[in-house]
Formats: sequence, C-alpha cells, structure tokens
Amino acid sequence: MSEFDFSDSIARLSSAMTTGCDEVPFIAQMHEFAMCESGIPGDEFYTDAKKFVRGICETAERFGFDTPSFIWDVYNVEAQALGCRFVTFKDMAPAIENSDPLVKTE
Repeated sequence: MSEFDFSDSIARLSSAMTTGCDEVPFIAQMHEFAMCESGIPGDEFYTDAKKFVRGICETAERFGFDTPSFIWDVYNVEAQALGCRFVTFKDMAPAIENSDPLVKTE
C-alpha cells in the first residue's frame, strides 16, 4: 500500500471528465506553495524528484486537495535543454538566466 491514497479523489476527477460527479474536484498548481510548506529550499525541491513529489503529496493531503498536481511551468526546463543557462533559488522555482540569452541577435 502506498503512503498516500488519493484513489477516491482520482475517481472523482475521472468522473468529472467523463460522466459527471457530485462535486467539482479541487486541484491546484501549487508547486511553490508546497515547496514553502515542506521547508525544502527551491534548489533542492526542483532538482530532486522524490522531494518534489513528496512535498506536493504531503501538502495536498494536509490541505484536503482532491489530487496532487505535479504540473509547473516547464518552459524554463525546455529553454535549458536548448542551451539557456538555468538559475536555481532557495525561495522559488528555477528560472532562465536572463543576463545571458540564448539568442543574442535577431
């Protein structure tokens, strides 16, 4: 048995997307909130998948969210994959290093 059980909530979400349900499922893009709630610095939270998932699951469970949401704006990660420099922070999600753009001329 897994440590977190969101099976009832996942069933509600599935019903909401197909046949309808008794209440609208509550889902939040809450990665930075979960990072703060978990007390894990951003440079660890966003680079360690286990800490990221655990922090979000614990926060969703603590606040009664229907399902954990592991979605965040990954355009920064995509830009890093193309060669942009990436900056991590203690108190927020990673970002592109704006002082060194990938495209330097038009």
